[in-house]
Amino acid sequence: MVFAFTVLSAPLETPWEALRHLPKHHIYTVLKYDGACLTGSFSATSNDQFVLSVPQLGDKSIPRVDVLRIAAGESPDIHSTVYSARSSWADLQSLQSPPYYSDLLVITTDERQFKGSLLGVSSDELTLIVDHQEMKFAKEYVARVFLTSIKPTFERTGLRLGVLPLPKKVLPTLQPIPLYEVSARQDDSPVNCSSTYRRQ
Repeated sequence: MVFAFTVLSAPLETPWEALRHLPKHHIYTVLKYDGACLTGSFSATSNDQFVLSVPQLGDKSIPRVDVLRIAAGESPDIHSTVYSARSSWADLQSLQSPPYYSDLLVITTDERQFKGSLLGVSSDELTLIVDHQEMKFAKEYVARVFLTSIKPTFERTGLRLGVLPLPKKVLPTLQPIPLYEVSARQDDSPVNCSSTYRRQ
């Protein structure tokens, strides 16, 4: 028997609004639509700007309309994402790479909601562990997918996934982060920095 349940409650902050809760002076990387990356310490955010303090450049305001992804740390890694402005099935596939363990919220085309641990993603199917059961979702049945948490993991021979505390600090997700939405324009282009301004 499959149980669907509601895990989102209104009103919720949007993922952009939730950025105001980021700890000040922690390091983040902003990837812009033009491929440029800025890395610096978080300074401030508003409805339409994200501000980083970048050495030798000072405070740099990045317009919201230019922001493709914001990640904790010094690279725009999907595993450290705190904000994403694109709809990408390829981003879901990238979440499979170790050493991380991702929790997702999947909303189906008939508006049922399932929250579970990511087990695998192919080009046409997504697999979660929901309430200790493996569930497969055909891509055409998936309406939206949100990233809800990332944890360090390791994989042991003979086991699916095992959780292991690693020294690398992973920022907890503030809000469910939309990664894929069937009604939005899908963009599976590679994500990397064509130019980078980094914190020293």
